[in-house]
Amino acid sequence: MKPRFLLVVTICLLASAYWGYHNHLKFLNCQQRNQELIQELKLIAEDQSLSSSSPTLSEGNYFPLSLRLSALNTESINLDSEGTFLLIFISTSCPACVEVTLEIYSDLSHFKESGLMVVSISRDSPATLTNLISEKNWPLPLAYDSDGQLHRLFHISSLPSVVFIDKGIIKFKADALSLDRRWPELKTLLTESRQSQVIRSDRQLTPSGN
Repeated sequence: MKPRFLLVVTICLLASAYWGYHNHLKFLNCQQRNQELIQELKLIAEDQSLSSSSPTLSEGNYFPLSLRLSALNTESINLDSEGTFLLIFISTSCPACVEVTLEIYSDLSHFKESGLMVVSISRDSPATLTNLISEKNWPLPLAYDSDGQLHRLFHISSLPSVVFIDKGIIKFKADALSLDRRWPELKTLLTESRQSQVIRSDRQLTPSGN
């Protein structure tokens, strides 16, 4: 009885050690990816001095572009000043990015009825992203930022990062360190946006003479 018990304990300890090591490797990969992003942004700043021809955008800024994003699992996405978008910047080498994105999409699903489009964005290779779509049955649009334009535009320095754009105005931007703390703020902004959308819809339906 005792040898069998020791065998079970040994197996459990080995399994625990394996999963601990496996998760540690995932964390290191995520950390490495964030460091690569930071280094790339530093190089961009040195080479281009972040001139007016390549500005970065922050909360309160107007989104000045109309972009057509190439999505791997849906039709192309028009990122313009008319829509309401939640952009989630991720990397498949960051397991936390993947899990957080799925949680956000699930938690905010009821806002889609008011026109919110949640889009995940990555610079990983199309082949890698296609595997993610297949393995995770990826439920939201996954856009390929091939040249890193959006990452530079929003100065994405850590993953995951979230940007909320409402009718051309950048209302919210948070990185991995501040997202959890500012989550209630984002929910409030989304609720206000939905209420504004309802008011606009009611005004359009109301006859001009009433």
